[in-house]
Amino acid sequence: MKLKAAVAIGALVVGASAMQVAAQDLRWRTINVIVPVGAGGGSDTYARTILPVMADCLGTNVAVRNVPGDGHLLGIGQAHRSNPDGHTITVFNLPAIPITQLSRGEDAQVDIRDMTYVGTYGSSTLVLYAHPEAAENIDDLMALYEGGESVIGAQDRVGGGEVITHVMRDQWGLDWQELVVYDGGAQLVAAILRQEVPGGVTTDASGQSAVGSGQLLPIASLGAERSPLYPDVPTAEEQGYEDLSALGFWLRTVAAPPGMDEERLAAMEACLEEAVNSDQIQEWSENTGNPVMFVGAEATSRSAAEAFRIIGEIPNFDEIAGN
Repeated sequence: MKLKAAVAIGALVVGASAMQVAAQDLRWRTINVIVPVGAGGGSDTYARTILPVMADCLGTNVAVRNVPGDGHLLGIGQAHRSNPDGHTITVFNLPAIPITQLSRGEDAQVDIRDMTYVGTYGSSTLVLYAHPEAAENIDDLMALYEGGESVIGAQDRVGGGEVITHVMRDQWGLDWQELVVYDGGAQLVAAILRQEVPGGVTTDASGQSAVGSGQLLPIASLGAERSPLYPDVPTAEEQGYEDLSALGFWLRTVAAPPGMDEERLAAMEACLEEAVNSDQIQEWSENTGNPVMFVGAEATSRSAAEAFRIIGEIPNFDEIAGN
């Protein structure tokens, strides 16, 4: 039994080493990672933590550049138009970016459906946050708006945060009158801390630091389950409100320009999987509560297609998007 186990472990090590050598034989240059939001949010944190480990497996390093703007489409568009040689990639969330793209209609500067998907390396749950002086749960927030408050915040112009905030008004009766949209979760969190808005929607990872310091209060998970970052915070459904999990659970994906060489894609996909499953990243996930998961290129591409289908079924989407 011990001999069989040793042989099996040895085979895994040899297999991993062979994969890494093969990946490095492709002679990678520095990989440019375009993060389409400002520094400090969840997307930025995941990319700067996990992708250097992937690059190390490939025998190279990464240069991360933040390119915020146009609801993330500015940076994604730059990546989309880059040489598909494997040396430029970007990161974005599903279904948030399909929402943004469809909201632009023919004016969208990029179509992410034809990008080369490398894989999924994490997930996030959208969370409804409030300033500690404003509300402690959804009922409190409902009462706040019934009492005359009019402004609420969200992440991303006609992105996942804005659309789900409209759905909360339509399906829950959350009676806000003015929606202030910020270009990224870090910017929304800062606005809540300044009491520019009493609350708003962004990812669990984006609010983690401010929650830890006691300056921000997560009042509801908008996924089907509680966020692993805030296990004591109930879901909206647990608080008696309609489940919004079709929009409230995001996959963190890595994508390259259309037409990437299959050999380089296979190497990058394998190294992304190795990075996610590495002791370093698993320990980071355990210590921070940031969920990591690996989903391969083909399945991630299918998830993107499914996101477009789900968005097409959102009632009044064109009205929300202003189309």
